[in-house]
Order: sequence, then C-alpha cells, then structure tokens
Amino acid sequence: NFDQVPIMKIQGQVEEISQEMEENTRVVNQ
Repeated sequence: NFDQVPIMKIQGQVEEISQEMEENTRVVNQ
C-alpha cells in the first residue's frame, strides 16, 4: 500500500504538467 502513495503523487504532477503544456500551446497558437 505504501508504494501506491508516490504513484498517486506522480500522476497528479503529470496531470498538472500536461495542463500547463496545453495552456502553453494555446498561447503559441494564438
């Protein structure tokens, strides 16, 4: 069970990074 905690944190960070990437691409496209 202890191994699942870091994975959840990593997944959360990946989601945040992906959202930032999308926002950056939107700015570039504009």
